[in-house]
Amino acid sequence: MESRSFLLAKKSGENAAKFIVNSHPKYFQKDVAEPHIPVRKDGLSFTKPSLATYHHIIHLFYHRGSSLKTSSLIIYDIMNELEGRKFSPRDLDDDKFFQLAMNVVFFPHSQALIDLLQALDVSNRLEMVPQIWKDSKEYGHTFRANLREEILMLLARDKHPPELQVAFADCAADIKSTYESQDALQTAHDWPANTLQYIAVLFLRGGRTQEAWKMLALFKKHNKIPRVAALVPSVLKPPVRTLTYCSTRKGKRKTVKSVVHRFLRLHSGLWLRRKAGYKKKLWKKSTARKKRLREFVFCNKTQSKLLDKMTTSFWKRRNWYADDPYLMYHDRTNLRV
Repeated sequence: MESRSFLLAKKSGENAAKFIVNSHPKYFQKDVAEPHIPVRKDGLSFTKPSLATYHHIIHLFYHRGSSLKTSSLIIYDIMNELEGRKFSPRDLDDDKFFQLAMNVVFFPHSQALIDLLQALDVSNRLEMVPQIWKDSKEYGHTFRANLREEILMLLARDKHPPELQVAFADCAADIKSTYESQDALQTAHDWPANTLQYIAVLFLRGGRTQEAWKMLALFKKHNKIPRVAALVPSVLKPPVRTLTYCSTRKGKRKTVKSVVHRFLRLHSGLWLRRKAGYKKKLWKKSTARKKRLREFVFCNKTQSKLLDKMTTSFWKRRNWYADDPYLMYHDRTNLRV
């Protein structure tokens, strides 16, 4: 029985490799990468892949922890290949195909949730972030470090009404519990400094002073140095906007130069910015992260209003350039082009 299972598993792997090479020939050199798979002619043929073969293919491209986006269309190729076909049990792993395929189709990737969070940030709908966190827990993304840090960053970045800050503090407490449960599983787990900072700030704004005080013990436990100015910004670091309302020479309002150097305003009123850290310590960042950092993102409604106040009408006029890459974004409409 064990030898038969081994032979079936080996044949399924060979068929999986053959299917991948034939479906995506541009990624392989035929004389090197394509395996030599002989065709059996003794009446029992395995030329057509079984359900176990497709199971191994899905597991290869959609393995847990993978951040690849290019493999997201392979599931549709497999479904088109299976449409209208009949199968009979030929492998011990045939029954695993349907469960894995359903998980891939109906369970979103953590990166899709991060993109959704960024879209909510642009539309100034951060009150929906706690619900996104609850949904991510149902999808099994509780221990995704990048997702948790993205949620905490959005919640702690700006101040909000008191009732909203209470909801954000509850969400921060829930995320904190996931780190504590992870500590129980991994004794050598280290909390990121930004995560500790965000949770402490959310506790202070939500009125949870005792829990915020306990966060200082975690800073000491994990050898992190807290930024006191971020914990009490209204006392130690009041916000300063270097905006000149009346200049000494002409008596006119002046533009803050750092705004026009770091941001781009579209004619529709939206502002574009680069992602934080897009040119820092690139040597230790992954290729996928560096690709994401090269993207431009929209500022939210609050930030756009603030940047409009820091610039004069000179920077809000409509300009026309040859081969302008932002031409289709200047006019904001709901119609498809």
